Amino acid sequence: MARNHLAGIWGPRDEAAAAAWFRRAAEAGHAGAQFQLATMYCTAAGVPKDLDAAVAWYRRAAEQGERIAQYNLAVMLVRGDGVEPDPEEALNWYRKAAEQGVPEAQIALGDFYATGRGVAVDCDEARRWFDKAAGQGHEGAAARLAALARLQAQQVQGQQPAKPALRPQPGDRRAHDGAATLYAYSYPGTSQTGRNDSESGAGARHG
Repeated sequence: MARNHLAGIWGPRDEAAAAAWFRRAAEAGHAGAQFQLATMYCTAAGVPKDLDAAVAWYRRAAEQGERIAQYNLAVMLVRGDGVEPDPEEALNWYRKAAEQGVPEAQIALGDFYATGRGVAVDCDEARRWFDKAAGQGHEGAAARLAALARLQAQQVQGQQPAKPALRPQPGDRRAHDGAATLYAYSYPGTSQTGRNDSESGAGARHG
């Protein structure tokens, strides 16, 4: 019902009606609906923009294993959108999403290890996650892997102590939050693990 309103199958696209139906399903505990409702609160689609509500619904979906909700929650925790910044909790959700195969989460987790943010610098662990993202075709993975290789070559030649492999540049958020961007699915059919049943993939992204 909600998807039909969102897609305009029964007439003009009606985001408000879709949000109302998603809310019913979300309150009944459906992780996919919780994720979609959170996204609508982030993008002011059918409901007023409310980042506090978005965090709450992403968290409920994330706790049920919805992998994109886990990633989006981590992004909001890093940025302090709708919640007090909490890099430690963000790292936990990035890890859960990365383990479920979200390439952006794999990049973000690799960045935490490469920069030593909240964890000890660990180039091997960073490379492991960048490799996983590269295997899925993530555009940012190759540059990060090259940076790690250069750093380790320098360390071998000069016996330099370990240091952050990717140094955040002034004004560059990418090194701070793993090039994190929020997903906004049109939601044709996503399972509770976040995998898209219709194989249509993600729609628009907003940062």
